Amino acid sequence: MLKKLHHLYAQSLLSSTTPDFRKYEHYYWFYSDTESDWLGIPKNELAHKELTILKTLYHLYDPSSRTTLQQSWYDFLFSNGELPYQTSNEPIRLIHFKMKKMDWEKEDVESALKNFFIANIFIVWVDELEGVILEKLGEHSSTKSNLSSLLSNLESDLFIRMSIYVGKPHEVDATLPNHFLQERKWFKEGLHALPSERIFNFEKVFPFILVEQMSHELKQHLLANFSLFNEDRELLKTIRIFIECSFNVSLTAKKMYIHRNTLQYRIERFTEKTGINLKDYHQVSTVYFACLLFSQDD
Repeated sequence: MLKKLHHLYAQSLLSSTTPDFRKYEHYYWFYSDTESDWLGIPKNELAHKELTILKTLYHLYDPSSRTTLQQSWYDFLFSNGELPYQTSNEPIRLIHFKMKKMDWEKEDVESALKNFFIANIFIVWVDELEGVILEKLGEHSSTKSNLSSLLSNLESDLFIRMSIYVGKPHEVDATLPNHFLQERKWFKEGLHALPSERIFNFEKVFPFILVEQMSHELKQHLLANFSLFNEDRELLKTIRIFIECSFNVSLTAKKMYIHRNTLQYRIERFTEKTGINLKDYHQVSTVYFACLLFSQDD
């Protein structure tokens, strides 16, 4: 689609790699999650209505919407720019975030985030709905419980629905952009595989990546060994959620809107038909991969 748009705007630029934005300050740059190209259109070629439409279809990169320091960080993370500043040996953690399109102001989001984090943070916006928080790690670093509270407060107080990916600790050096782009990719994988989830990390996303990369032969063996799931999709959903809820019966029943006794009956039926003990690590790991594989069709 971007290639077709390229032909509509005479002075537009199409790039298969991330452009050096510093050379094109008078361009709007568009990209999508499904295409590898970037499309740059001179600002004077776009009417306000056209810009509004394109912003609903694609992510917009506009250098003029960022402060100098934010722009420096964006260039560093996305387009081989120089490290914005020298720091001590303190590692940082990248917390990627994405929000639903709702009625809110960017300043309110930034204020809420900065008030929540005790440690120093810096926010880099990728576009109008996505960004990354650079959090210095230390004794006041946020925990999963803290972050869960943050997301709940944002939704109840500001009506902002946000999902986040919590990255690993990294040094602030020349390797950071690679870590940033990799974590950003895993975040997208997680959002696609678990759209109802709010907090992601590598451990949560990895099983889905592994299933995606399985050989065809291995997938067929796994499907054949758990054909029961193909016959009973409700049982598939039950076992998957039960495992994802860490075998918590009450939480699983609540998520599925069923009675505890109904859940217990389904689990016992699964054990009777397969002979699998869901308390055994090796068996339950295999079952979960089978659940993910069968769920790809849902």
